[in-house]
Amino acid sequence: MFKKTLEVLRGSDKKLILSALAYLVPALIVMYVVFNALQPFGHTTTYSFGVADKGSTDSSNDFFLDASKSQLSPPYKSEQYSYREITSNEPVYLGINPEVLADAKQIIFGLEIDSKAPLLIAVFNPLTSSTDWKVFYDPEWQNYKPIAEIGDWFIYSNPTWLEKNCGIVDNFEQCFDYLSSVKLDRWISSNVPKFSSIDFRDATIKQSKYVNDDIEAKNAYVTEIDTSLRGSHDFYVYLGNGLDLEIWKEDLNAENGADVLSVEIYDTQDKMTFNDTIPDDTIRDKSKKRIEQVKNFQAPLDKGLYLLKLRVDSGNDDISIKKIKLNTDKIVAKGNLNLMENVVLYTTAPNNAVIEFEYTNKDKGKVLSIVGESQKNIALKESDKPSKVSAVLYGDNAISVPINNVKISSNLNFAFKKQNFFHPFSYYITDEKPDFLIVKKSDGIVYYTLPADVGNITIKKSGKNTAKMIRAEMMVKK
Repeated sequence: MFKKTLEVLRGSDKKLILSALAYLVPALIVMYVVFNALQPFGHTTTYSFGVADKGSTDSSNDFFLDASKSQLSPPYKSEQYSYREITSNEPVYLGINPEVLADAKQIIFGLEIDSKAPLLIAVFNPLTSSTDWKVFYDPEWQNYKPIAEIGDWFIYSNPTWLEKNCGIVDNFEQCFDYLSSVKLDRWISSNVPKFSSIDFRDATIKQSKYVNDDIEAKNAYVTEIDTSLRGSHDFYVYLGNGLDLEIWKEDLNAENGADVLSVEIYDTQDKMTFNDTIPDDTIRDKSKKRIEQVKNFQAPLDKGLYLLKLRVDSGNDDISIKKIKLNTDKIVAKGNLNLMENVVLYTTAPNNAVIEFEYTNKDKGKVLSIVGESQKNIALKESDKPSKVSAVLYGDNAISVPINNVKISSNLNFAFKKQNFFHPFSYYITDEKPDFLIVKKSDGIVYYTLPADVGNITIKKSGKNTAKMIRAEMMVKK
């Protein structure tokens, strides 16, 4: 009797289980599909390893130290941690399995270090199709003062900036609003003075996020730049009444091949809104007289800020831009310049802005003068070989370049006439000793945000001091 009843119950259980599975299995399949469909939107996976761990260099891992390409010490162990030391100023590579980066939107790279040397990180620049080395870590940050904690971020300020703008370095409370409930952007707009410099530790943040809203252009004004420039150059321009641009170009014909000048205009979202070219002069005989080519460009562009890119298609400097004429009073050269003539340039710099001059000078007594808040006179030595000098600037300055053929390297903007200078953006985004440093909260790890198409992560040491790598971390956002 008991046995028969048990068999009946077992039969009922089977039917019940089968019935439940008939509903449960499809539900689980739907949940799995939905989960995987939603994963790319906001899903983050973290990979990490100890740099001195036995498997840290295993290339079959999703994230690993590529020791075969990197000059590193063997693993060492101190009382506090295990580590490898970077033994040269050559790049150190951290490999990533390509499958990890599929559909990725962003990478946050973290490195626990003990370093007395600055570290740099490679960041690809799509506008120049080249790799820029950005500051990943600077020992001088130890001197920065913590001023606020906003969400997941700590905000530090340069003591030089604090002393200049807030008085005593350790008595700066009156300068800032400590509200921690606001969003980071709101805190910045409320507390960081316009035209200050900020390092966000984030290569995915675009300067265009902080376009200066106070720009006004004189529509009827026409600017002429008649200083000859060699090769490719970039300009920020503010247009109030469409585009009316005229360019005088001369092929130097020092090298073989066609010399085509591309004229490209991008909006603040990096979208190309106009492009055209000035063709090659077709002269192949170097003994023939050079000719100037003039071309006018017009387009009904909306009012606003644009990036004007003049690019030599061959990639060399075999072109002279003799003259630029544009229908606005707001135009500044962006960053690097290759000057063929002596000139006076006008700029406004944040604190600690570095500018470098490369030149060859065959005349005695030539002095490069910087007049303004920085006030510097730099003697240019007489030599047949290229020489370099640099200066640290801040504030408004006029730079008098007394000789021809000078290359300028800088993150600053320059006007060829004082009335043409303007600030394209409300803040300078820079890694050169910024006024404000915004870092992700962490337990001793230095973080840097990168675009997802990095392929691998590359860092290097600068200078002679030691740098120890302890632990590497990578967060992949999808």
